[in-house]
Amino acid sequence: MIGSMVSFNPWKFLAYKDECNGEQLEELLKDHLVNVALCTKTMACGLNARLGRPELDEGVAFVAGLLHDIGKAACRYQQNVMRGFRDHELLSTILAELLLKGQMDKDRIFMIIYAIASHHQAHRSLLESIGRKVDYKVDYEGLKCMMLFLNNVLARLDVVERELKQLNITILSDLEGRLKGVSIEDAGVYVRNLLIDYVDKLGDEYREVIAKSRVYAGLLMACDKKVSVESRRSQLCGGRVEGDEYYDSVKRFYDFYTVPGCT
Repeated sequence: MIGSMVSFNPWKFLAYKDECNGEQLEELLKDHLVNVALCTKTMACGLNARLGRPELDEGVAFVAGLLHDIGKAACRYQQNVMRGFRDHELLSTILAELLLKGQMDKDRIFMIIYAIASHHQAHRSLLESIGRKVDYKVDYEGLKCMMLFLNNVLARLDVVERELKQLNITILSDLEGRLKGVSIEDAGVYVRNLLIDYVDKLGDEYREVIAKSRVYAGLLMACDKKVSVESRRSQLCGGRVEGDEYYDSVKRFYDFYTVPGCT
């Protein structure tokens, strides 16, 4: 697997590849992550403005958006993007927690990893969903593509560097060592136990933190939809998403909470 990594160009890693009316549609992973991060931050800022108080942490919103799909940088997905990657959010959660540990407070880390883990199932019980036995055994060699993408693409983007610097977050040089230092046989079970462990550490604060985490998860899910659909539309494939009521409702929600100073 890793022997073939020399042919991988992380700047060309894809978030998806699809076809519509005979046209091939692609969205670069770096573009998707940055656009979702900015969208989620904008909506958090707008909600704060509408409420008249800083209820949501815009930094938490940005980081959750930035890392929500980084699991798609795994070698196995980039080798066959067309098939999709059902459990990519689990890898994203694992990498995000390892990256942020020691760099953020435990409540902020929990809100970020909760939002990432649930950005495809905000309408379901998260722990029940990710606690299932998934067909994914962690391939540490294959995960090197994620390290390649994180260090050589995301860390070098000006907007990412600026936002992370404000949050005092650095891309750790020993992140691969951290990843190899944990025991993961089943990604779903690992993430479930990870979240439960954080809840235990939060103590009496957990109810308020979980309530906010669900708000971040909802914003992330909405922005993920908005960015993906608009990417398809920008590639002259509007017919594919016309009549998409979910997108239309997300767009109205986004427009309502986009206020001056939050773009």
